Amino acid sequence: MYETAEDRAVEAEVAETIRAVTGWAVVQTPTTHPADLVLYTPGSSPSSGLRAFCEVKRRRFRFGRFPTMVADKAKIEKLADLQRRYGVPAFYVCVCDDVTRWTRVQTEPTYEIERNGGRTTQTRRPADIRDVYHIRVGSFEPMGPTLARYGLARAPRGSTN
Repeated sequence: MYETAEDRAVEAEVAETIRAVTGWAVVQTPTTHPADLVLYTPGSSPSSGLRAFCEVKRRRFRFGRFPTMVADKAKIEKLADLQRRYGVPAFYVCVCDDVTRWTRVQTEPTYEIERNGGRTTQTRRPADIRDVYHIRVGSFEPMGPTLARYGLARAPRGSTN
């Protein structure tokens, strides 16, 4: 996986926001893990209290500038597999210049596919050009409503981080 120090810092900011808003415990995963963050029940371990997975992407534009958000096809499919295997939701989080928005990854992805998409101009490396999914911006929403829909809006009372 290719992640910069800035990517890891953005993930840490999202993790802290989740902790502050929901009370859930959040851990940043190693760069080799298919998800960036794991949400779990405070006071338990990430494996025994697993609640959700998150993939975080920083986008250098205002949300809604484009009709879709581009997501690495292989990454989304790995998140979908985590959902099937562990029975908890996986979220794709886009941190844009103006807002942060979330969507739950489809368990069986049916997003529009673009072959050889991704960063096709100003590539940093050959792997920047790859198959991508286009996820409609209308499926993204703020963190609160997204987590509430899946029973994750607040950690259980009496739990501690």
